Parts: sequence; structure tokens; C-alpha cells
Amino acid sequence: MVWLHEDERDRTGSITVTLLDRDGRPWPGQEVVLDGEGRANAQRATTDRDGVCRIEGVDPEGVDRVQIDNQ
Repeated sequence: MVWLHEDERDRTGSITVTLLDRDGRPWPGQEVVLDGEGRANAQRATTDRDGVCRIEGVDPEGVDRVQIDNQ
């Protein structure tokens, strides 16, 4: 789910991710990486005990991929 928030200075949004395992149970402790071409830095968040994380301040025009880094 992506929410966009109009602001006088910036147009940004947030992404909320819910990760579930193959059995439909929450998948806590997974790192979610938001990255894209032309972005200075990747944004990262870790899923909580409910398998949920949120990344704020997202430029909707600069997101190319959301990936899970589950080393």
C-alpha cells in the first residue's frame, strides 16, 4: 500500500509492507529494502513481530524495487 502526502515543499509518501510465510503466518525480523535508479540511498526497515514495517518519506517517482533481504 502506498500513501502519498501532499506537502508545500515535497511530495512524498510511505510504503507499508506485510510479510507472511508460506503458511500465512507473520514473518518478523526481515529487512525490507526500497531502492531505485537515481536514488542516493536505499531506505531500509525491519518487519516487526506481526511481519509489518513502514518506510516514510518515499519519493513516488524514484522507487524501482522493493526487496526482502533475508540472509
